[in-house]
Amino acid sequence: SKELKKYPLSTLEQKQIHLERGQKALRDYYSQITTERIEKIQFVEYPIIVSEKDYTFKGIIDRIDKNEDGTYSIIDYKTGSPKTKSAICLDGKKEDYFIQIALYKYFFEKYSNCKVRDVNLVFVESKDNNLNFELVQAELEAALEKFHNAINRIKNHEFEPNYNKEVCKYCKFKDFCHLEVL
Repeated sequence: SKELKKYPLSTLEQKQIHLERGQKALRDYYSQITTERIEKIQFVEYPIIVSEKDYTFKGIIDRIDKNEDGTYSIIDYKTGSPKTKSAICLDGKKEDYFIQIALYKYFFEKYSNCKVRDVNLVFVESKDNNLNFELVQAELEAALEKFHNAINRIKNHEFEPNYNKEVCKYCKFKDFCHLEVL
């Protein structure tokens, strides 16, 4: 409730819908998380800030667990309707989820010298649809290449603007999109 107050919502009804949705997700997810050993959880809200070549990657890994074999598992929480594994892949409908988790694994392993066994997507509003990915090196390299290609396209101004006043006001490229006419 306290966090929800920080967000500008257009109507009281909208606020109530989000509040009820959040309460249900917490109730459902609470039973799932309490079955796990608490000592397994190593980090929550783990920041990754990496400066490489000509860019800085910033992300926050929701949770990192340490497995009995000494490897780690990355957990990323998602809200909304669950997605399928066939959608969360390179060239899939939710390719952005795939690239996000691949980059989390890649950068965490590279800068912590720890081995990540798997990455899990937890759909907090649909606890029976969580997904587990054991990403291999070829998938990490392909995701990293797509990430670098996207950076280059943005730097070369090769993108179609997707106007969103709240997001655009922080964008370094807003002058190219004529944000002032929005």
